[in-house]
Amino acid sequence: MRLTHVRSAVWWMTAALLAKGGVAADGPKASEKAALKQLQGVWRPESVTVDGKKQEGIDLDTFTGMT
Repeated sequence: MRLTHVRSAVWWMTAALLAKGGVAADGPKASEKAALKQLQGVWRPESVTVDGKKQEGIDLDTFTGMT
């Protein structure tokens, strides 16, 4: 197959997908919205881990109020 034919085929496939709406992003589903709503709010960490090692002596109150 010649390069021009390949480019043409790719262009037509892309155009068909866009026309069908297969590439367009849909909005979040209801279950995804509910899950996101449960995660909203203020979080307070219980521990800090860096490179797989739990950090001792860190003032966790410093991180209070993170959203």
